[in-house]
Amino acid sequence: LFYKHIRTHVAFAILTGYTIEIGWS
Repeated sequence: LFYKHIRTHVAFAILTGYTIEIGWS
């Protein structure tokens, strides 16, 4: 469960960073 939580957090961080990159492009 803890590992799944970390994976979800990492995926969210990647999606957020990807969205920010598109917004700044």
